[in-house]
Amino acid sequence: MAATAATGVFGNLTASGTGSAVSLMGPRRRGLKTKANFRFRIDLWDASAGTILAHVAGIDDLEMAMAAYRVALTRWPNSRVILRQGDRTVEDSGLRSVIA
Repeated sequence: MAATAATGVFGNLTASGTGSAVSLMGPRRRGLKTKANFRFRIDLWDASAGTILAHVAGIDDLEMAMAAYRVALTRWPNSRVILRQGDRTVEDSGLRSVIA
């Protein structure tokens, strides 16, 4: 079987087997705009929740946002993770009660 190569945003890709290679072209190359505003956002904050340290995710679906929030809690267990919908706080890991 011959290998077929494609060039995309991830560099040269090779697909072997039947069929042709799929080109992984980025949104700009296809004329699409990248979405910047989402209903929910997940951010890492400093301990006082005064400064955003990193933006983790932007998601439109509440269930997906909650799942991503839980993953962020396990990925950064010692960080303050906040899930927001606009200015409204949906979940805040800094407000979790400590169970001894």
